Amino acid sequence: MRAQSDAILVGLSTVLIDDPELTCRLPGMEARSPIRIVADTRLSIPSTAKLVKTAEQVSFWILTTRKVGVSYGITLIDCRQTTNVWVNFAYALQPLGLTRIERLLD
Repeated sequence: MRAQSDAILVGLSTVLIDDPELTCRLPGMEARSPIRIVADTRLSIPSTAKLVKTAEQVSFWILTTRKVGVSYGITLIDCRQTTNVWVNFAYALQPLGLTRIERLLD
C-alpha cells in the first residue's frame, strides 16, 4: 500500500508510541517510499525519532502551527490553528494539493 501511495499521514501520537519509519521496505521497492507527513501542531517530535533521522533520505513533512528553526531536511507546512490545538486539515490540504500528492494513505 505504501508503494502505491504518494504520501502517508499520521499523528504525533503514532510517532511517539510506535516510532515508525513509514517507508516501503519490500526488496526492490524502497525507492517507492511515500512522503511521510506528521500532524504535529507544536513541533514536539523528538530529534531521535526514526522519521527525523531518515528525513534526508526519504521526504518528511510536518503539518504544524508553529514556525521555528527545524533542520534535518524536514519540510514544515504552516497550518492555521483553530480554536483548539489541532491542525486545521481543510487549510493543510490546500498546499498538499499543489504538490504531486494524489494518493494519501492515512
